[in-house]
Amino acid sequence: MNKELFESTEFYNKRYKNFSTIIIIPIFILLLGLIVFIFMGKMEITVNGSGNIMPVSKIVNVTSSNNINIVKKPINNQIINKGQTIIKYKDGKKVKSPFKGIFYKNNDSDSKSLGHVYPTINNTNKLMTKVYVTSKDIVSVQKGQKITMSLPNDKKNMLIKGYVKDYSSLPTTYKENIYYVVTCYLNPNNKDIKNILYGMNGNVSINTSKVSMLEYIKNKIV
Repeated sequence: MNKELFESTEFYNKRYKNFSTIIIIPIFILLLGLIVFIFMGKMEITVNGSGNIMPVSKIVNVTSSNNINIVKKPINNQIINKGQTIIKYKDGKKVKSPFKGIFYKNNDSDSKSLGHVYPTINNTNKLMTKVYVTSKDIVSVQKGQKITMSLPNDKKNMLIKGYVKDYSSLPTTYKENIYYVVTCYLNPNNKDIKNILYGMNGNVSINTSKVSMLEYIKNKIV
């Protein structure tokens, strides 16, 4: 290569022009985008916990004081129709179900409870979950706030949307700690509802507020 080319203005212009194009300009754009995001972006503040899938409607506790006299009783996971006989005794006495549901057998042989009839999981029968939150977090929880419950599935978690229905004004003891109970109603879509079972446990995020990224970073630093 010609020595004069290295010393020429044209060579240095090309060299530093390429450097600024490849390195400086992208970094400047990245920093500018980061600054805009910090001042204009919003951060969602959540209160997190866990809960189980439960029915909103009351369940039927099927009890019997004398199992010997029972001549008919349901089996586990049996579908029970409204008005159908759940238990029939030798003397002809019957116990009927007030709604359509599923019978879940109680495996405790010493209990007087034979099991429970739960409402069928569908779009008509509402589902809920209860989340236990600390006294620090309960102050930011309000009725109507949106929630997301993540439930396990084969391929990926189901994300069930819902809202805060109510919360306790007095604390309760749960696992030897003091918590407040937040009741959340769930609104699963048609695709997910067929994969939901009572008792499923999942993580629950309550969206309590939105703050700017600048305020969020400042609060974290302070």
